Amino acid sequence: MTVDWDWSRIVFDHVKIGVRDAEASRRFYRTVLEPLAIPPLWEANHGGQYANLVVSANAEPGGPIHVAFVASFDARVSGADTRQPVRQA
Repeated sequence: MTVDWDWSRIVFDHVKIGVRDAEASRRFYRTVLEPLAIPPLWEANHGGQYANLVVSANAEPGGPIHVAFVASFDARVSGADTRQPVRQA
């Protein structure tokens, strides 16, 4: 089945992910989203919001889950190692 989809259409308002370790999750998302120019909208002891993504220790963790972010070009994320801070050129 072939579908002609309008990729400019916004489908989700936001996605909330339950996490076990809010501090580790905040560090992770700050690291991987900084090169994409996506700053935290808010952060607190229980989690944070990064554009339309909310991570919260107040929600039951589940998974596995796959989240992909749009980058303007591959060079922004190529070679990114999420175990180390991402550095911009």
